[in-house]
This record gives sequence, C-alpha cells and structure tokens, in this order.
Amino acid sequence: MTRPTTARSKRAGRKSAGGLAAGKSAESAAFPIVAIGASSGGLEVFRSFLDAQSPKSGMAFVMIQHLDPTHPSLMVELLSSHTSMIVVQAADGAAL
Repeated sequence: MTRPTTARSKRAGRKSAGGLAAGKSAESAAFPIVAIGASSGGLEVFRSFLDAQSPKSGMAFVMIQHLDPTHPSLMVELLSSHTSMIVVQAADGAAL
C-alpha cells in the first residue's frame, strides 16, 4: 500500500482536484508538481530532499512511500520538522 504525502511551497498556491485554484486562469495557476516514490526505507532520502529545498521554490512535492497497510503513517510528523513548507497526507480530491 502506498500513502502519498505532499509538501507545497508557500508560492505554489492551491490547486483543486479540477486543476485550478479558485479564480485563476490556467496560466496563472500552473506550477511544477514533483512526485517522488520510495520503498519503506526511503524516509531518510525524503528528509534529506526536503532539507535541501527552498520553501519558496514555487513547486509542490508529492512523496509516495510503500508502507505496511496495517501500520499508521507518521510521514507528516516525520517530514514536517525538515521543512517550513506545508506538509499534509494526500487524500483523494485534495488540493495541492
């Protein structure tokens, strides 16, 4: 089972599931979305990656880690201390 976690820079804005922030055109709402996947041993790589990122990059990061489905994910708590970006667990239909 994979559990996506997202980190969004403060300049990235918010995109709805439909793809655009409220009141934004396609050009003004566009920002890069970077997806990174890892096995259960990838936590340290995610931490190092976030340590190196500027919180004002204008990009959104989606980090997907394969985890045992019987264990709750602590990714938000474990990654939040490595960035000032907003870190949340992704959910179906959630805005970036």
